[in-house]
Amino acid sequence: MRILIACDSFKGSLGSAEAAKHISIGIRRVDPDAHIDVIPIADGGEGTALALAEALGGKLERVQVRGPMGDPVEAVYGILPGGEAVMDMASASGLTLVPTGKTDVLSASTYGTGQLILAALDKGCRRIYLGIGGSATNDGGLGMAQALGARFPGAEPQAERAAPQPQPGAAALALVRPQHGARFPGAEPQAEQAAPQPQPGAAASALVRPQPDDRSLGSVSAEASRPLAVSSAPQADAGRPSAAPLLAGKHLAGLAAIDLSGIDPRLADTEISVLCDVTNPLCGPGGASYIYGPQKGADPAEMAQLDAGLDRLAGLVKRDLGLDLAEAPGAGAAGGLGFGLMAFAGARLLRGVDFMLDAAGFDEKARLADLVITGEGRLDHQSAFGKTPAGVARRGAALGKPVAAVGGAIAGGAQTMAALREAGVGAIEACVCAPMPLEEAMEKAPALLADASERLMHSVALGTRLVPCNA
Repeated sequence: MRILIACDSFKGSLGSAEAAKHISIGIRRVDPDAHIDVIPIADGGEGTALALAEALGGKLERVQVRGPMGDPVEAVYGILPGGEAVMDMASASGLTLVPTGKTDVLSASTYGTGQLILAALDKGCRRIYLGIGGSATNDGGLGMAQALGARFPGAEPQAERAAPQPQPGAAALALVRPQHGARFPGAEPQAEQAAPQPQPGAAASALVRPQPDDRSLGSVSAEASRPLAVSSAPQADAGRPSAAPLLAGKHLAGLAAIDLSGIDPRLADTEISVLCDVTNPLCGPGGASYIYGPQKGADPAEMAQLDAGLDRLAGLVKRDLGLDLAEAPGAGAAGGLGFGLMAFAGARLLRGVDFMLDAAGFDEKARLADLVITGEGRLDHQSAFGKTPAGVARRGAALGKPVAAVGGAIAGGAQTMAALREAGVGAIEACVCAPMPLEEAMEKAPALLADASERLMHSVALGTRLVPCNA
């Protein structure tokens, strides 16, 4: 039997490639002669960069950035053989970087994600693929844009007040100058020193570029990939000012205008594709603050404050940049970072799982397979909407291939099972079969996953022996 494993990571315990390894162990207990192909998959969330680098033979770069709460953290991104950069915002601005009990979504910033982009630009990368799942932030991308500029003075000293002020709709549209510097007047923290006013440069339209053919990344089986090379961790913006207070969600309420005249000029010839696994708009009951704010520690009052701030940001982007993006699918992803990347960096949003499947050559490998196995750490109602299991099942079904799924746990009972089957998953197996503390389940994840895969394969073997009875 030929089997294709295309699974996501089991967060907190196993990466995509490790999970596939233990699924393979379970398969071989039942069918020692099985031919197994592996594609590590991620849907735009945590692990996307590592999965892409593993699948396509890239190397990893380590860089020191400022985490969501401003502390130094070591982030990782990948550079593929063709010079493209792949990165996860969670590596720099993710919820896992915030200590338990210390969440403060109002103060969390995407600044470190902007530093990751700068690091890739400094390496000469002009095509960037950015996964934006797993965020700790709700700042609409202000911190990211701040890092892509030089300064964001707030309560400006007298010398700066005397300088000519840019007018919304004119200087606000400018995107290129010889040095970094993006400004959000009125929203800026108060502790920064004065900086000379930038002169307007090219218009916002400079960021509208021909779209790349994502399939040009090629496809390399993870089993055939060479081990990842890993670099050391330099400062992401070495030589640039880095002690500035970070813009965060709490600063959205004071935002008065948008001036992108000092944005990094290299963005004008850089293609940024955002890999996203959700389609939420920026604001409202289905937007970033109300849907994802609670998991980042926001209470009802903070959710309302952040939603109002994002609505204000959207209005100013429309007024000053001429971009109406608040309702774009995925604008609300990562606390509005999807919106910010589109508005401030000219990025486009892609369905993360489809991009990954295309890049890894899923269709070609699936056509040769008798069975496709997918999975992730937790199978729930979200798994059927844009997540890896649903994406794999949809593509497998289109090719007429049976798809099975293994999950660390299955939440939502019959509703989840029905949604996954409707998405194309024909068989589902959970790793945990008896009550068990989460910490124990994560510690034992390798063995539990192998056991679950073995049970699944016994069911498959039984099915292949079934013969219809003659009435």
